[in-house]
Amino acid sequence: MVAQILVVMIMLVPLTFVALNRLRSDLAAMCIVAALAAAQWLGVGVLGPPQTPGDAVKSLAGFAQPVVLTLISLFILLRALEQSGVPRWLAQRLLALGHDSETRFIFLFTATTAAFSLVMNNLAAGALMLPTATDVSRRI
Repeated sequence: MVAQILVVMIMLVPLTFVALNRLRSDLAAMCIVAALAAAQWLGVGVLGPPQTPGDAVKSLAGFAQPVVLTLISLFILLRALEQSGVPRWLAQRLLALGHDSETRFIFLFTATTAAFSLVMNNLAAGALMLPTATDVSRRI
């Protein structure tokens, strides 16, 4: 029971700081990982029974899966694209072609996403189009 309460507290404290804009989300994630590792090392047993490092490793092994690494790299790619202005540029082009027609916007977004999907992962194409769609919807 103590380990469960400790895990909840380890999660809530950094997430509260993120919600209050006092801590970046990536730093909060690193704080959570470090605190869980420290608690396991001290013998609290938050990642498995105490004194069994094999169980702790198994509980964290899911982060090494290709899907998780793909999602992390997509977030990095998306942030870089937003910093460079690619979604905003694409949104301006789609707005110019759309002319306030909902049917035309649906077609343009579908065609653009399909074109991106020809040369990249479908998930990456969707991640690229999401900020563009958000920007277009804000403007119209």
